[in-house]
Amino acid sequence: MSRAPAIEANSTQSEETRSSPMEPKQGSYCSFKEQRASQVLLATATIKVTDSWGVQQPCGVLLDGGSQSSYITEAFAQLLQLKHRRNEMPITGINNTYSAATRSMDIKFSSKDNKYSNLVTCFILPNLMGNMPSSVIDITTLKVPKTITLADEEFNIPGWIDMLIGSDLYPYLMKDGCYTFGRNHPVVQETHLGWILLGHIPKEGADRFTTFFICNELSVDFKLQRFWEQEEIVAPVCTKEEEAVERYFVEMTTRDETGRFIVRLPRHSQDLQLGNLYTMAQYRFQQLERKLIRNQELRKEYTKFMDEYLNLGHMQLVLEEGNNSYDNTSNKLICFLPHHAVFKESSTTSKTLVVFDASAKSTTGVSLNDILMVGPTIQQDLLSIILRFRMHRYVMTADISKMYRQIPVHPKDYDLQRILWRRSSDEPLRQYQLVTVTYGTAPASFLSTRCLHQLASEEASSYPLATEVISHDMYVDDLGTGSNNLSEAQRLQEEIIHILGKAGFVLHKCCANHPDLLKGIPEWLRESEVSCNFKNYEGIKTLGLVWHPSQDTFEYEINVKTCRELGTKRLVLSIISSIFDPTGLLGPVIVRYKMFIQHLWL
Repeated sequence: MSRAPAIEANSTQSEETRSSPMEPKQGSYCSFKEQRASQVLLATATIKVTDSWGVQQPCGVLLDGGSQSSYITEAFAQLLQLKHRRNEMPITGINNTYSAATRSMDIKFSSKDNKYSNLVTCFILPNLMGNMPSSVIDITTLKVPKTITLADEEFNIPGWIDMLIGSDLYPYLMKDGCYTFGRNHPVVQETHLGWILLGHIPKEGADRFTTFFICNELSVDFKLQRFWEQEEIVAPVCTKEEEAVERYFVEMTTRDETGRFIVRLPRHSQDLQLGNLYTMAQYRFQQLERKLIRNQELRKEYTKFMDEYLNLGHMQLVLEEGNNSYDNTSNKLICFLPHHAVFKESSTTSKTLVVFDASAKSTTGVSLNDILMVGPTIQQDLLSIILRFRMHRYVMTADISKMYRQIPVHPKDYDLQRILWRRSSDEPLRQYQLVTVTYGTAPASFLSTRCLHQLASEEASSYPLATEVISHDMYVDDLGTGSNNLSEAQRLQEEIIHILGKAGFVLHKCCANHPDLLKGIPEWLRESEVSCNFKNYEGIKTLGLVWHPSQDTFEYEINVKTCRELGTKRLVLSIISSIFDPTGLLGPVIVRYKMFIQHLWL
């Protein structure tokens, strides 16, 4: 793509998911409770499930005689780390709703007193339901014999359901004992797990209407619809949650003595219970460590990355260690983030990156990202930035070195970003806190971009042109801007570097289409693949494209894989949708793929 004449271009929003309606999910109703004058109570119990290490894990279970099979949540299955097998299972529910499970595992469980044990095959689903019951129930109106032992002592307090036991085992758990106290009172039924309560609750203790729904993955047809709509122009609409994140940033963000921004992680106001993640983080680290032992080169790069993280002060050792999700002594929430290596071939600095998994589900099925708010998209859309970049005669590119990690988080949020790490298996496994904004957390992109906008706002009166560039010509950490006058471009470059430096942001991988724009940049801050004499015709990646500074042209790199495996519609859609075309110039090519997809779907 050669440089075009200077033209006016309207900024359009090519991708805006926040204003889209809630994505539909497949599912099936397995149980149903409805309340008009009273609520129907479903039978719950607490059992012990044996994990792969032989440890008994507490588990909240729903006893559902209306379900033909038994189910377990994905989060609890990961905690158990038992072997699972491929097992397709269609799920049909009320009103012919349809879903499917693809995996199952055999689970050994016992009652709370260990007097009863059994095996059950459970199909794995992403989620089963929310808390049971949905709110606290007043039990003063219930006639429950004081001499019996309940299978769920806290049946009236909302709690997370990890497992559903269906009719494949439900009838065999029942025993002969039974108490009834009238039509509007629950039945007290004896089981091998203890006594359960099920049936109507008096009006005084009634709760709101509740439905039990099993969620499953988005259908491939809905993903196809999203692929078709991704090029539509959608007007940005700020939601109430996004407005709340903006207010939270303004109220809570400060700057330290060096000028760096200190941010808080915005949490949802909803009552989402974050469970324990220590066991999963420990297991994931053990898997990682075995991989590093087998691959010494990867181990060297991984250790180098973590040593740098520690030496730069971006993480610190935890002195008071704990493995619970909540520390009662200090009244603080604790979350552990599993981590793994990602190999990035296109990187000109570090090929091995460490990624922290803030979407890992805890024992309650809730992840750190689930309790954090994302924030609005406030950066300019990529197409507008690229079009403005083509309008300048003299242009420069760069990106901010370790952008997220230049922004400290408030000490009160340190414990939400704990990790497990050791350099060698001979050392004890230690806990560390990530003390800066972490890539992979839900609000990371908003927080970093918002800090840039705040910085530009504070410096606008002194550097109007440079702050305009920082606000409108940066895509996350990538800068692409310029001027039609060489001296003005040089001054613009100096001002941008000066302003960003006030908040601890350092531009590196600097490149330009004229050698004079690189004279004042130290060698170690330049793009390594481009020489000063511009005899290197290799392109560099910037703004999602490949740019050749010597020729001042863009090009696309497209690698459509040829898959010899069994083809599926989902695989075809995945390959075709991986083509990245921010400018829309590949439309004549991509439309041929879309025609093929239409033919395939027919």
